[in-house]
Amino acid sequence: MKCGQVKFFTEAYTAKGFFSYRQSNIIGLDKVFIITGYPGTGKSALIKKIGDWAVINGLGVEMIHNVTDADLLSGVIIPDRGTAVFDETDNLKIDCETNKEYVDLNAALNSKTAKELKEAGAAYFKKKKMLCEKAGKAFAEALSVHDEWEKIYIDNMNFSEAGNIANSLIKEIFKDDFLNKPSVQKHRFLGAPTPCGPVDFIPELTAGTEKRYLIKGRPGSGKSTMLKKIAYYASQKGFDTEIYHCAFDPDSLDMLIFRELGISIFDSTLPHEYFPERKGDTVVDMYKLAIKEGTDEKYAKRIEDLNARYKSSIKKGVDYLAKVQKAYHEVKNGLSQNISLDYVDKKAEEIILIIQQ
Repeated sequence: MKCGQVKFFTEAYTAKGFFSYRQSNIIGLDKVFIITGYPGTGKSALIKKIGDWAVINGLGVEMIHNVTDADLLSGVIIPDRGTAVFDETDNLKIDCETNKEYVDLNAALNSKTAKELKEAGAAYFKKKKMLCEKAGKAFAEALSVHDEWEKIYIDNMNFSEAGNIANSLIKEIFKDDFLNKPSVQKHRFLGAPTPCGPVDFIPELTAGTEKRYLIKGRPGSGKSTMLKKIAYYASQKGFDTEIYHCAFDPDSLDMLIFRELGISIFDSTLPHEYFPERKGDTVVDMYKLAIKEGTDEKYAKRIEDLNARYKSSIKKGVDYLAKVQKAYHEVKNGLSQNISLDYVDKKAEEIILIIQQ
């Protein structure tokens, strides 16, 4: 099934470092534009203009949001035209056979002040790296606490029953169907911890699916393991899969979408907690179905302590990301007053003309 417009992240500052899944999202594209330049040179504005053009013209478009400021775009993909436009975030490189073209918006800087402005931009990137490393350490502390939290439920899990739940869902989702083609898997993040709190795009991402499975449970109750098992089955049966990783722990999965089937299945617990609200929504509660009754009550004091420690470490990490965002806007505001907006608009129009061909 085709969805007109979806939003997600392809990058995240996780407990295991900076991760990017851009590579898997350009599979099958013919052209990728890489927009380079310091903050404030108009990269996000250019990308948004191209995305808005695609929407106005009724094209399917994937909006990729900036992980340090979710209000900004770091990329758009227009599958209908086989084209993507990316901000070269953190000097990310895309290695593929796709036809690539670089567009440097530093050329839009006022030549009289370009040297000073570029120095300010370079200083920002240095500061950003330092702050993101500190955020990563705080998130790593939180992950260590989370592992302790998970162990409580892992030690009280009925693994046989958890396996039965996964097998039952596989049967219900796929029946005995298969597609005689290779499966395409695209890896993404459905949300991210941001200075304004956790952000996710589950409503937008699942809007094009008629059937949604909302997985409930606790840390370590088998939610991600079940999603991995379902994703593997889909790959063996030729179904294309959008795989959404946890922005805190990228080894953990939060959601799968099968557009060909009109089905989505996602972890519906904090920080992306949702409840049934549409016809076709089904809750799968792993705690009730696979965890020993009374586990919450038995370990209540320890769970309360772990939860407090976990939230404290997460807050430290998010506070560092807030400093990144503040530094970004400081340098952006300084640079944006010294660029040629006409140049940015011209480059956007040039890219649109190429996409239209």
